This record gives sequence, structure tokens and C-alpha cells, in this order.
Amino acid sequence: MSPIKKTIFGGFFLITGFIVILFFLMRGCLSKYDERSAIARSLYFEKDTQAVIFSIVKFDKTTSYSRDGGVIQKTATTEYSVQSNNAKTGAKINEQKIKDAHDIKYFPIEILGASNGQAWLFLGELLAIDPFTLKAAADKQILEEKNPALKGKFPAERIYYSFNSNDSQIYFTATDGTKWQLNTQSFIAIPHEYSNEINSLKSLRLQLEKEEKKNKSAIDSLYKKYADSDVKLYSAGKMTYKEYSRLSSEHFKHRDTLYKQRDSLYKIKSKLEKQNNGLRELQDKIESLKQTGLSYNSIGASQDTLKRKWYGLYTKEEFENLYNHFRYNPAYDETARRQFFITDYTINKYDDAILNKDAANMPSPSSYFLDGNFLLDKKTGVPIHLSNGENFLVIYKDKIGNEGNIQLSMMDVNGTIQWTFNSQLHQWLDWICTGKQLFIFGVNNKEVSSGEGNVLWCIDLSTGKGPLYNFFTDALQP
Repeated sequence: MSPIKKTIFGGFFLITGFIVILFFLMRGCLSKYDERSAIARSLYFEKDTQAVIFSIVKFDKTTSYSRDGGVIQKTATTEYSVQSNNAKTGAKINEQKIKDAHDIKYFPIEILGASNGQAWLFLGELLAIDPFTLKAAADKQILEEKNPALKGKFPAERIYYSFNSNDSQIYFTATDGTKWQLNTQSFIAIPHEYSNEINSLKSLRLQLEKEEKKNKSAIDSLYKKYADSDVKLYSAGKMTYKEYSRLSSEHFKHRDTLYKQRDSLYKIKSKLEKQNNGLRELQDKIESLKQTGLSYNSIGASQDTLKRKWYGLYTKEEFENLYNHFRYNPAYDETARRQFFITDYTINKYDDAILNKDAANMPSPSSYFLDGNFLLDKKTGVPIHLSNGENFLVIYKDKIGNEGNIQLSMMDVNGTIQWTFNSQLHQWLDWICTGKQLFIFGVNNKEVSSGEGNVLWCIDLSTGKGPLYNFFTDALQP
């Protein structure tokens, strides 16, 4: 190679190297302005001996940053990944980029639910991800290959998809307006009208309605036979009084049996409707708990029942004014220093639980919980029960106002505190209880956008202790 060519190539590589070094120097300076957070709502998975927390992570990579007085100008590129964390240690196991923000046409981005050991999420399209390998098990292309009739008809907007926690199936409206059920195991979709009603209760209600129609038909037929036959024959003198009396007695006896059957069906139907209304209310509560960033009062309840006993967290004044019908409702005074009450209850003829307030006692009169409530189980919509139903999780504040941190205590049915934990969070974005662990998601960094979190606590429920992983710094905190 000639000296001139060597000089040219040498200069080229020198300039290229300088540009690369300059880029990394600039990148190093800008990286401190990067923002990393988790999209609020994560999932817990177990497989063999491994357990993970699965999350969607948003990463804002800063490309320019300037400050002029109090005005900050910043530009960034955004990408979305899925991530798995060790459920016991909190440490990150793996991360896999899914999409850049500019490739996503419609928002929001969120996790829908778990089914068949896979995480279902909406990230510009419907996706199923293996939480352990982080590989996509299903996306738009795979779903269209499985369902040729729906090619080009899977909607691109989140609003048209619904994950049903009762059967772990996905219901959606295709772009042509037809309704479908997507089997989350086979990925095959079938035409289906979605209904919130519990299938078993719906079948029972339909069966009761059939029985009511049969009963009404039998009563009408019996009356028609008696009026058109027995009465007319006797009135026409074609039947003796003795025979008419015998037939009348049989008629009224049969009628009374049918009336009792009618009344019994009515009672069963009324009880079923009440049960259905209660389940609907509970179902609505479970659906509301799927949301993230709920208010403090939305994540707890002030009373519970267990093994024929009633338990409540109230001030003496709140308890005195409490309606004696059991309800899973929270009390709403943030300044209330509540105490633990126990009493028994009875079930009335309307299947309502009636508290025996006169027999109530406070087993730990020196223990107080500021704005205390029983923590709700997101799967059931009722307070969490631990250790074979012998322990509750109680949430309360360390001080009044928006700056109060949420405290957590495990308390047994006798009012004895087993341990206490300070979450160091004013609000919980989400939580998951497995029975052995409690995972708490929140935010303690003002740089994190609304609806996103940077804190993941992994609490061992036997000790009330556990590690803290920070999505923002991508590291465990000491």
C-alpha cells in the first residue's frame, strides 16, 4: 500500500475511533439522566423450584439534556422490555427488549393476566410471553396463523380486549364487530358473546326458571281440570256430593303441594339472586383491584369473618355507630386510631351475618393502628388470611396526611402482632400475595412518570423482611 493510501486509511480510522470515543463519553454524561421504571402491574410465576416476578419495563434513553436557569430541556428515546426478577432475592434475572415507542400506535401498555404459565400483555398488540425465557409464545402473526378467518381482524387497540380471571380466557371484538373468545392455551378463537355472569349460577338460574314454569303449568292444569270437570259435573247433578267432596279434598291437597313447591322455588331463586348479587359485587371488587395506583382506602377493609367469628378494626366511636350487618367496607377517617375488635355473629333468615355487638371485646386494648384496615387479597377481593386462617395482614399509616408511609403488620386472631414492616411508601401501586411472600410495588422517585413504579419489595411473610429492588437504578438496594 502506498504511503498516501496508508495516510488516508490511518486518518480515517483515527477519526472514526475519535468519534466512537466521543460518543461514549457523551453517552456516559447523558446516561445519568436516563429514566427506567416498571409499568405498574406485575405477575408472579412458579415453575419447578424457580419463582419469578414478571414486569414490563420502560426505558427512556436521554439523547440531549440542557438546563437554562430553572428550565430543563430534555429529549429521549423510549423502548419497552419485559423483565424477570428472582422472587426470593429480588435480583434481576433477565431482560428482553420488545418494542420501541415509535413502533407502538396505540396505548396503554399493560399486563392483562396470567394463563397456562404465560404472561398475556398488550404492547401495541396482543402478546403472550414465557416469563422464564422471555420469549414470545404468541403475537399478532402467530394468532393470525392459528385463526385464518381473523387475518387482519385482530384489533390494534387495548379497549377491545378483556381478560377474564374466572376462566383465564381472553374475550375480544374483532375489527368487523364480531365477538370472540381466545383460548389462551391453544390460541384458537371461537365466536362467543362475553358475559360477566358466573356460568354455574347462570345455569342454576335457568333451571329454576324452567321449574317455575313447570310448576305454574301444573297449577293452571289442576285448576282447569277442577273448574271444567269436577265443578261442572257436580253443578249439573252428574256427580254425588260425596264424590265431589272427595275430589275437592284431593284437589286442594294437590294444590297445596304445588303451592309449597312454588314457594320453595321462589325462596331458592331469591337466595340465588342474593348470592349472585353478592358474587357480582365481589367480582366488581376483584376487577377494581386489578387497577394500579388505587387509593389507600381501596386496598383494605375494616371487618372480616373467620371460623364463625367477626373481626374488626375500629375506634370505639366507629364501632358504636357501626351497622350490625356484616359488610366488607373500609372506614374512612384518616385520623382514626383504630383497635382490634372480636365478637360472634349469627345468620338470619335472609342469610345476612348479624354481629353480636354487645359481646364484642378488645383483646389488645393498648394496640392502635392509624387509619388501620385489613389488606385485601387481589384474587378474592376479601381480606388476606395466612397460616391456615390464623393471621391477618393489617395496613396502617405512621402519620396522618399524604406524607404518611404505609406500615404492614402480621396479626393473629387474638390480636397479637407477629412482626411490623415499614414499606417507606406513601402509596402502593400494586401488590401480590402468594401466602408465603408479599410483593409490593411503588414509587419513591420523583423522576418516575405517573402510573409507573421503581420499587419492588419481596417480603417473606414468616419474618416480615425482604430485599428491595430498584427498577430506576436497575439494582438491589442495601
